[in-house]
Formats: sequence, C-alpha cells, structure tokens
Amino acid sequence: MTELKEKNLSNGVERRQENSSVNSSISDRAIYINTFFQDLSGMIEVREFGESTVKQLWFKNTEDLIEYKPPTDKDIYVGVATRKNKRSGKLNNCEEVQAVWADFDDVDDLEEVKNMIDHAYLPEPAIYVDSGHGFHAYWLLDEPVAAWKVKPILTNISNRTGSDGKVAEPARIMRLPATINNKREPVSCEVVEINDIEPLSLEEWHRITGTEPADRPDNRLKQSNDIKLPTADKPCINSVFKGVEEGQRNWALGRLTKWLQ
Repeated sequence: MTELKEKNLSNGVERRQENSSVNSSISDRAIYINTFFQDLSGMIEVREFGESTVKQLWFKNTEDLIEYKPPTDKDIYVGVATRKNKRSGKLNNCEEVQAVWADFDDVDDLEEVKNMIDHAYLPEPAIYVDSGHGFHAYWLLDEPVAAWKVKPILTNISNRTGSDGKVAEPARIMRLPATINNKREPVSCEVVEINDIEPLSLEEWHRITGTEPADRPDNRLKQSNDIKLPTADKPCINSVFKGVEEGQRNWALGRLTKWLQ
C-alpha cells in the first residue's frame, strides 16, 4: 500500500492519506493530467504496451484522457510533450510541454531520491510518482514552451542527479499514474507526493542548471555540399532543392516527378 503525502504550503498543513482505493488513484491521475496537460496545445499521446504489441492512442484534451480506462494487463505510457498530430511521437512532431522531469529507476526509497535531488542543488519537485520500480520527479514550468527547448535542462538534471539519461529527452513517454507496472510482478504506478511549489520559468531553469537555451532543431532534409543541384524555373522546385520538412516529402516528390517529366 502506497501512502500519498500532500503538502499544502500555502497554509502550512500537511495531509496524509492512504492511497488504497481505486477512486483515489483515479483522482491522483486526474491531478497529474490536469497539472501537466491542461494548458497545452496539440494532442496527447498514450501508448499501451502488451507482451508483443504496442497500441498508440490519441486524445484531443485532458477531459478525454481522464475518462480513459487503462487496461490492467498492459503497461501504459503518456508523452509528457503533446504532439502536433497523429503522425508520430518523435521529437520533430512534439508540440509543447509544461514540465521538466527525471526518472530514478530501481530506487526503492523516495527519501533517497529526495537526497539525490537536494545534493544536486535542484528545487523541490511538484509531483513524485512511484513508477512501481523507481520514482519519477516532475517540476512544473510557469507556462507552456516548445518541447525542444527543455532538452538541455533535462540533460543537466540527469547528469546532476544520476537519474536515467535515456529519459532526458523531450519526446519521452512516462508511465501514466493509476495504471499497473507489469514489468515484473504487477505493481501499481501511483502519485505519492504533491507539493504546492511555485512553478519556475524556463529562464530560471537555465540559471539554476547553468545551461544555454537550446537551438531550434532543423527537421529539413539536408542536401550534401558535394552535390550541385540544377536550377529550376519554378520557385517551388528551387525551394524543394533546399530541403523540406518531414511530412512534406510525398508532396515534394510529386512536384519533382512532374517537373522532370
């Protein structure tokens, strides 16, 4: 049985409750969803992992995701960053995010995680999630930002704390609370602590971590400097020669084919 510890820092009251019922777990999931997704544009991606299958689900808003009933025999993950559309969950299709995070895999004691964060001179997280075999820590940002902008901060948090480096990237999917971790023996993934912490801005996080703002990723197809491309009499063809965004490749191929005929 996991104990949910919630601190209301505004009035100095600390509340403890036994997180033993299905209803309380669903309520915690709703808090998690509303905290990190309510103000974001884009679609929310959920993935259901079975023994040999992966199913992607797409939600237009937090209300639909809260109504979602996760199967207990699958491992359920959610993209912390929203997606521009249903094409993929990769970075070049990520839209916005309103948190930074860390994954402390195979750490059994929440106090150990807190010590690692404290010794890294990082602020107190807004939410801790017991993933079933470790803990996830989330820090809320004061406003939504483009997902690619948090990359250097995620990397710095991972390096400082020794948390899982594979999770330190904006397109990451994390376990959705109030679901079951079936990795070994089935155990619950639950919110275990909510802290009333003032969200920080991206600029404040750069100051805390000593990181520089990220460069905007260039998702265009690159042309080689060793290849001399012809010049077309149509501006749209010349623009294709300079590279196109992913998602426009079929359109570009059609244009080139017609031009070459």
